Amino acid sequence: MERIFNIIKTSNGAYCALKKRANDRFVEGKKSESIQLYTEILAKFGSENTEILLQRSLAYLNLQIYNLALRDAISILKINPYNEEAIILKVKCLWGLRQYEEAVEIVETQLPEEKLETNPEYKDSLKKSEKYFRQSKGDYDMAELLRLPANQIHEMGEYTGPIKVVPIPGKGRGVVATQTIFPGQLVLVHKAFAFVFGKETREEQDQILAQIIAEKLSQPDKEIRTAFSKGIRMSRRRILRSCFQNLEKTRKL
Repeated sequence: MERIFNIIKTSNGAYCALKKRANDRFVEGKKSESIQLYTEILAKFGSENTEILLQRSLAYLNLQIYNLALRDAISILKINPYNEEAIILKVKCLWGLRQYEEAVEIVETQLPEEKLETNPEYKDSLKKSEKYFRQSKGDYDMAELLRLPANQIHEMGEYTGPIKVVPIPGKGRGVVATQTIFPGQLVLVHKAFAFVFGKETREEQDQILAQIIAEKLSQPDKEIRTAFSKGIRMSRRRILRSCFQNLEKTRKL
């Protein structure tokens, strides 16, 4: 059935043109625009197009919108449970969602056993899943981390120690300890929601950082979007306030 659908869709000129536009936006780094176009393709030409679902999932993953990337990966696997690209994609989404133990289980049970020994990507997926699971329990090789080069993105498992976020009367939310914390004890390891490094000025970095945050949000402020599209500079405080006011909307999707 999937093969028949592929033959039909590739003979459709409108489909091919829209797909090219979406893929071009993806390659150009305009992931949000590519997602809109992939969504349009799925609405017009059928929601069970695994190729487009895979590309949209990759775009979501690039924006670190892991829950929506996972949704598309799961949709693909419902159509074809043996789609190995979707399985690997699902594992990467689970890393982002801090579900490391499930990622280990999926690699071990859903990927062909013989390929776990011969396929470098599959072996690496299992190795990383196991490593991130250990790290999520607070087991980090600090010497290894200190040797990592600066100004680069490094993947690792996230860990939350003996702390929690609670409402504090008259002050909003705050972080409190759940038990005694000793000197030198590891408390928290989390990725930044967004970051930027380079040779730009502080003002330029503020604008880039705020734009990255806005890209990740599902419902960014209309004024912010308009400003970015027209190249209008806005104050750092105004941009970040709008972005973080909308952050909860993305987390609830």
